[in-house]
Amino acid sequence: PYLSLLGANRVLDHFQLPSIGGKDSMSGSYLSADGEIKVPPTLVSFAVNTGKVEQVISPELKPVPSHLVLFRAVKNRDMTFDLERTEANYRLFREQVMAGNVLAASVITDSVERTLVNMAKGHLVGARIKINETDLYNTILAQVHQPVAELIGQVEGNQLMINQTEIDLIQRIESDDAILASIYPIVQPQSGTLECNNHPISKNPQPKSQVDVLLPVFPGTNSEDDVARAFRAAGAEVVQQVFVNQSGSMEQAIDELAEAIDQTDILALSGGFSAADEPDGSAKFITTVFRNYKVKNAFHRLIERGGFVIGICNGFQALVKLGVFDNNKIEDPADVRMSLTHNTIGCHQAKYVSTRLTSNASPWLYLGRVGAEYPVPISSGEGRFYSDEETLHRLHQQSQIITTYVDNPNGSAWSIEGLISPNGQIIGKMGHTERAGIAINVPDQRDMKLFQSIVSHIKGEI
Repeated sequence: PYLSLLGANRVLDHFQLPSIGGKDSMSGSYLSADGEIKVPPTLVSFAVNTGKVEQVISPELKPVPSHLVLFRAVKNRDMTFDLERTEANYRLFREQVMAGNVLAASVITDSVERTLVNMAKGHLVGARIKINETDLYNTILAQVHQPVAELIGQVEGNQLMINQTEIDLIQRIESDDAILASIYPIVQPQSGTLECNNHPISKNPQPKSQVDVLLPVFPGTNSEDDVARAFRAAGAEVVQQVFVNQSGSMEQAIDELAEAIDQTDILALSGGFSAADEPDGSAKFITTVFRNYKVKNAFHRLIERGGFVIGICNGFQALVKLGVFDNNKIEDPADVRMSLTHNTIGCHQAKYVSTRLTSNASPWLYLGRVGAEYPVPISSGEGRFYSDEETLHRLHQQSQIITTYVDNPNGSAWSIEGLISPNGQIIGKMGHTERAGIAINVPDQRDMKLFQSIVSHIKGEI
């Protein structure tokens, strides 16, 4: 460890970088059989930096005919790094990123093969390289338009060839997944297809020049900024109101929330883990707040005057458990016939999925294309929609099932991802539609324009 620290200090000194040190607590996990603490000599380093999002390069190969090059971390004969030459190569890489020449890049930390396989997995993109060296630690492997560095291969087709050896990407993905399958069981996704329902667009008879959105921030809410950004981009005015739950403040917080609902056009419940999803279930804190008679009555007044409500992820969980998709209003808990529960895979799901728009029977969906598929990120442990068959048939007959999973990752009944209320004013989705189009490693940027649709409808523009 001492030599490692000296080496780390040499690198920091060369690049004029600061560091923060710490030590392991040497907890009981390192106790030997005789009770003596034995810590293996180890140095763990975490390197972080800041930068502009538009200048970040993701690692997955893009499906574009291009070149693979190396920006080397050069070593001396004694296997230490030649920092002058390495820095020059890194600076060249940075210049190429800024010039827009770099499509993808990854630092080699084990082998060229493993790095390239991981880069190719995302979009199952093929490549051909020739290289005999194995010790390329800290060298940058990059996909570029123009080969300005050391050329080792091409990105093309869907076959991965390393020195004339073909690698089956699908087989590698399956074998990699199998390593932790006993800990994180792999459940095959369920597929489902519902009949799509196309409805005529209804013009707003009382258009407004300004659309006001209320976005309550509960303890544990964590997606309010994303939702606010999406609404503002669509032309709405957003108020983010923190729900203060400290002792002695609850009654005031209830009053302020009810008053704010009476002043808004749209109530937006964003994602998160309200009150850490305790006790033993998602969105219980939010549902408790909205069942307070003051907030409940304000919610009903909002619907009666033609206002709108959206719930995303944790917000959708709250709306489902409030029963608003049965009859446009908050129901008693005993009367609610649907819920969102734990994913069939038994753990949190965080990834991009494809959803299909199956109904546009709401102003929220007027700008979407019925039958089209849209990519959307999901992030939830309780995203599996569940209800009895009678309720499911009723939801479908009334065109309330608005989005379904193409491949059902969490085992939802009828592959349901999103719903609207019978009157079309309330919408709920598990997927984070507010984050559509922001992932630089997802080339499919299609957006159902949910936020733009509702704002334009209220303004009388569609």
